[in-house]
Amino acid sequence: MTVEQHQSTQTDDMGEQNIDPVTPDADHPAAGIAKPAADHGPEILPDMEHFVWLVRKVRNLPLLKRLLKVEGIVVPEDVVRKMDRAKGILPPAVRKLVFPLVAAAGVLTRQRLERIAERIALLDNDYGKEAVLSLLDGGNPRAAAALSCHGDPHGRALHLYLEQEYPEKECIQKARFDQAERVQVMNRQTKSEAYSSHYRGPKALMPHIDDTVKLALRARILDLYPDAPNEDVLIEHFTRMGGGHLANDDEADEAAAAPVLLDIVTITFNGSEAHYTKVENGEEVAHDDVAALTIRFAYERGTGAISVFSDDRETRRELAGVFRDVVLAAAGDIDDLPIQEFDLTGFATAAILPRLETERIPGIESISIAQFKVARSMTRHVLLNAREGREMDRQITSRLAVMRDRYDDRDIYQVARDEFKVDDLSQFDIAQVTLKMRITRQRHRKAHDISVQITAPHGLNDKMKTEDDRKLVMAQLVRLGILIEF
Repeated sequence: MTVEQHQSTQTDDMGEQNIDPVTPDADHPAAGIAKPAADHGPEILPDMEHFVWLVRKVRNLPLLKRLLKVEGIVVPEDVVRKMDRAKGILPPAVRKLVFPLVAAAGVLTRQRLERIAERIALLDNDYGKEAVLSLLDGGNPRAAAALSCHGDPHGRALHLYLEQEYPEKECIQKARFDQAERVQVMNRQTKSEAYSSHYRGPKALMPHIDDTVKLALRARILDLYPDAPNEDVLIEHFTRMGGGHLANDDEADEAAAAPVLLDIVTITFNGSEAHYTKVENGEEVAHDDVAALTIRFAYERGTGAISVFSDDRETRRELAGVFRDVVLAAAGDIDDLPIQEFDLTGFATAAILPRLETERIPGIESISIAQFKVARSMTRHVLLNAREGREMDRQITSRLAVMRDRYDDRDIYQVARDEFKVDDLSQFDIAQVTLKMRITRQRHRKAHDISVQITAPHGLNDKMKTEDDRKLVMAQLVRLGILIEF
């Protein structure tokens, strides 16, 4: 079907179709198969999957019009009026008028729009949405307008992109979209020791990185990496905004939000060894070179926590000391943040079930036990090598896992009694418990479930994607007496 055929369908003033759709008979081969979207995006723009997705998702339509304008797409006045009259997401028939305008643009323009939409699509997960929210300044009128459009994470990401690449004349250009992409990665890596280590530093300080601090920071970093060239060291300081998206009340005052959640300092220099071979003059030639190495620091003013993101695990403690001494100017000992210790003995009996109902904190709608694993340890005299006759006493552990199906109306202790004939869990060690928590609706996020798996005494494998979720869960575990230290 051609673009002209798509546009020829009878429509009303908003571009909506007046012809009733024909529903195939039950015996028709197409019965029960969903029809393609009414905007015909895949047919009109077959090479722009992400752009079609973005136009279907964005609710802040002035941003969409601004994107088309800065990329040289001329939108006729009648289409502009229909876009202005739309509430929320563009209706399919109006999208069907917009897509041919893009299809008529040059190849480079279409490719650029597709790459923009693809980068926004890559931020479409909990880590990315949290990163975008944290970089929006509620004190900026345009950012406040993006925040006020609820349920529009794609529009907020588009706002950051436009402010970065096409800032208004009176605005200072800031690379906050690029920073959101980096923060998304940091959000994912924060929970992994393979990427980051966390330390306790002084609280409530405001880092100020001027040229003097940059020179001192550069000198200390190069002391730790003596083989790195000292010509180019790039130091950047960003702040992540916080507080406004924690409120549940849609009418909460943005100006009352906490101004800063994190300070992020990024240092990039040529400090990573690179070894590669090239074919030169008909022979393989080995080359040794240096590649860019990036170290990132995150400082939480409220708690004093210093996080160091670096592949070089051995130097993270020294790097944290450099950040404390130079950026925070607060010399002292760097201590590891306390290890999380969990006490699971309370799950030995069903007496914990009423507490999960009565001791919930605000923000937690429900708590249930999805699974627990119990263990029994004993010493047994075992034969290690029959040929040599080697015997010794060994500590062995037997484990039992009890899982409650989500459709089972019995509690997990009843499941243990009925299916495994285990009436008394006190004879076992509670090795692991998996809780399912329902988080209530937050200002920029719908109510949702998260799974929290706790392994005694130090293990926490959670599905918490955002900082808000983490704080709620930790506070709830403290309330229940499960989390001893954090």
